[in-house]
Amino acid sequence: MSGNEQQMNLALESIVLQNLSMMTCLFVGPKNLVSLQNLTKLTIAECEKLKIVFSTSTVRCLPQLLHMGIEECKELKHIIEDDLENKKSPNLMSATKTCFPKLKALSVIKCNKLKYVFPISICRELPKLRSLMIREADELEEIFVSEGDDLESKKPSNFMSTTKTRFPKLEYLAVVKCNKLNHVFPISICKELPELYDLRIEECNELSHIIEDDLESKKPSNSMSTTKTCFPKLSCLAVVKCNKLNHVFPISICKEFPELYDLRIEECNELRHIIEDDLENTTKTCFPNLSKLVVLKCNKLKYVFPISICKELPELKALIIREADELDEIFANEGDDHKVEIPNLQFVVFENLLSLCHAQGIQFQAVKHRFIQNCPKLSLASASTADFRLDVFDLFRYGTHYPIFLKLLHVGCK
Repeated sequence: MSGNEQQMNLALESIVLQNLSMMTCLFVGPKNLVSLQNLTKLTIAECEKLKIVFSTSTVRCLPQLLHMGIEECKELKHIIEDDLENKKSPNLMSATKTCFPKLKALSVIKCNKLKYVFPISICRELPKLRSLMIREADELEEIFVSEGDDLESKKPSNFMSTTKTRFPKLEYLAVVKCNKLNHVFPISICKELPELYDLRIEECNELSHIIEDDLESKKPSNSMSTTKTCFPKLSCLAVVKCNKLNHVFPISICKEFPELYDLRIEECNELRHIIEDDLENTTKTCFPNLSKLVVLKCNKLKYVFPISICKELPELKALIIREADELDEIFANEGDDHKVEIPNLQFVVFENLLSLCHAQGIQFQAVKHRFIQNCPKLSLASASTADFRLDVFDLFRYGTHYPIFLKLLHVGCK
């Protein structure tokens, strides 16, 4: 900035830019000419020619930004693009300075040319981010780029050796209709989400992994993948209509989910495992707090859990499995007579399970409320008690299963 130029300090707290069809960039003029030190909310919608929201020099001028929403920007390719000065800098200042130090919520909807959300070489940490939603981004290949396009970010000393938690406050992540996304997390990121509570992944047609392992975690000297719990506070997980997904989580990376309460898997046509089995016979409980498990329309699923991995579900109250044509076991026992301990199970719904074998019904004979329909090989009948409505209401009134709650009430009233 020359001596004749003075920085304009705009005291704006909120900016809404909508239906600006000819706008190609947000800021024009000398770098740092405009200051938005007080801006807390930014909304950009229907700006069809916008290609870049911020350069790194602009990002540094937004210290108070709390909420950012970007919607229907058809030509948007970058939320943050590094400027030429930063690319020439030998010390890559952009990689050491926190972008958006107070950002709490980010949503990106219908931005079909966006390939990634943030380059990790520029934005290494979002210390206050609590909510992230990405919806209908047809070209999105990665949410967070684990290895940037620049050579510096590919050096292990520059990226993988960092021990700083990148997203220490992230609680909610939703990824919906991102049809080129192959995976959601590299292993280096998923181990740095200590507060993630609610994860929803829906209609991602090319998704083959939720967690994509990286080269560092595959080295024999690196035991982090087996010693640190991924998602230690994850409570709600929904995976819906991800047609290339073979398994939800690999057991080699995720050995237990200590807080998982609500698990829903729906319409995943190639799903063969919820938790991938391995040769280890671990006695550790994978799901000590799982209360509701719903599996709908997963026609290649052979079993729900292998007993070798999951020997008890001490808090499970509701088990709902519908329309799984190849399911022949609930718990795969690998030839022994051991049963999974489910002491608190109150509701079982088995519907259109054409292959579920006769012996599988024995374990569920004592369950209080049972609804069995079109399971021709299963030796288990429907049953209920007078307090059915109250029990169902208590368990299903909250969360993602409200439609199932209504269906159960309708069945129970017949």
